[in-house]
Amino acid sequence: MKKRLVRSEENKEFLGVAAGIADYFGIDPGLVRAGIVLGSIFTFPAVPIAYGVMGLVMSPPDTPAGQLVTDGLGKAQELFGKAADRVGTQTDKADIEYVDADDIKKSMKIEKDDDGFLV
Repeated sequence: MKKRLVRSEENKEFLGVAAGIADYFGIDPGLVRAGIVLGSIFTFPAVPIAYGVMGLVMSPPDTPAGQLVTDGLGKAQELFGKAADRVGTQTDKADIEYVDADDIKKSMKIEKDDDGFLV
C-alpha cells in the first residue's frame, strides 16, 4: 500500500499536521513541532499560513485522497459566504451618525487661553 501524508488523530496537539508529517517521515512529532515553532518565529507569517493550509488540505486517516480537498474548498466557500452575509446584515442594521469636530469641541467645552493652550 502506498504511504500517504495524512493528519494524525492519535498524536495530534492542534490540527494533527505535525504528527502527520512525523508519521509520514518516521520521526518524532516533537521534532516536527519544534521545527514549526522555530520556523514560525524566523519566517513569520509563512510557516503559520502553510500550517493552516496543510490543516485544510491534508486529509484525516481513512479518507479517500482527493475527497477532503473538494469538501474543504466547498466548506471554506460556505463559511466565507456566511461570514459575508453576516457582515452585510450587520452594516445594514448599524445606525451611523456623522459628528462634526466642532460639535465635539462644543460638547467637551474645549477652549484655548490667550497663549493658545487648552484649558
